[in-house]
Amino acid sequence: MCDMLTVEEHSFYSRQIAVPQIGETGQLALKRASVLVVGAGGLGCPILLYLAAAGVGRIGIADADLVSLSNLHRQVIYGVADCRETKVRTAAAAMRARNPFVEVVEHAVAIDDENVSDMISGYDIIVDGTDNFATKFLLNDACWFLSKPLVYGSIHRFEGQVAVFNHAGADATERGPNYRDLFPSPPPAALAPDCSTAGVLGVLPGIVGCLQANEVIKLITGIGEPLSGTLLLVDALSGSTKSMRLKKNPNNPLSGTSPSIRNVRSVTTSSNVPDMPIRSISANTLIEWHAQGRPLVLVDVREPDERKRVSLGGVHWPLSESDIDVPEIDATRIAVMYCQSGARSKRAAEKLIARGYAREHLVSLDGGVTAFLDAGYRPDALDDPMGGGQ
Repeated sequence: MCDMLTVEEHSFYSRQIAVPQIGETGQLALKRASVLVVGAGGLGCPILLYLAAAGVGRIGIADADLVSLSNLHRQVIYGVADCRETKVRTAAAAMRARNPFVEVVEHAVAIDDENVSDMISGYDIIVDGTDNFATKFLLNDACWFLSKPLVYGSIHRFEGQVAVFNHAGADATERGPNYRDLFPSPPPAALAPDCSTAGVLGVLPGIVGCLQANEVIKLITGIGEPLSGTLLLVDALSGSTKSMRLKKNPNNPLSGTSPSIRNVRSVTTSSNVPDMPIRSISANTLIEWHAQGRPLVLVDVREPDERKRVSLGGVHWPLSESDIDVPEIDATRIAVMYCQSGARSKRAAEKLIARGYAREHLVSLDGGVTAFLDAGYRPDALDDPMGGGQ
């Protein structure tokens, strides 16, 4: 990459270069920097757009999801015409159209313990745009072991959080707090809702994502005070923000006085770590299996209010009650677990395995009810409440 700004780049960034704290030196620092954004959803969309517009030289996007209709109220890179397209490809095209002077690298894969270290090692700064605890812990741990700063963001309904973890500072002598100083271990599965369960105000990820992008720019250019050792809390209802000081936790299993985590490993919000991943099937495959008369049973693991809004039928086994209730499922049938977006159904499947149900007889509906409806199927397409094969 050229160490000079071209005439066209000078014109493109002229208003930003005019800011005294940025100047040409800061703009060149942005051009030379590389940032990986994990998650191209509600948080990732504003982060990606503003980092591209700001002139970060190389931006990686990591996300394995497809665009769905339910994304569009908050994921502003995408439009209706993009539904069922990959988020990574669609977001990258929008970024290149906005700023042709930056390089965009597409990683259309899900982050896991096998690829996370290799993926983040090639970037200066990592940005957490994810919406699940397992990936947040995985990113935090990998960034700790590879000495990468992590710009964290999280949202829940009307509230948001932003922080910078694992930042070494200008003297690089000591790293700041990390995510496990705030949360030493993942919460129980039933207490770890995603956007499909808890809901989210559409503008909130835009606000929080912009704050994350601002932290990235501050880290790259060295201006201001990064949110290292500080958790910024945003309340969209009251229009207020407040800061909470974060101290290092001596009981942190990663970086405390007696660390128990020695390498990067996958994290689950359930107490049962799978030997093999739960198999996923698409909505089209489920319809084909149903038409073929395969012995299936649908298991809806969503909450009662979600089921009232729309249901594909089958047995109702809310994940929040899974520790005190066990569904009656014919073990000779293939249990098709489903939730709203596909995350909770896998956790519920692990709970069934812990109760003796055979892993090979369990599958998860990829993308859940949302993907099923986006594929053009009616909720009553599986008209047999047992899912077919009676």
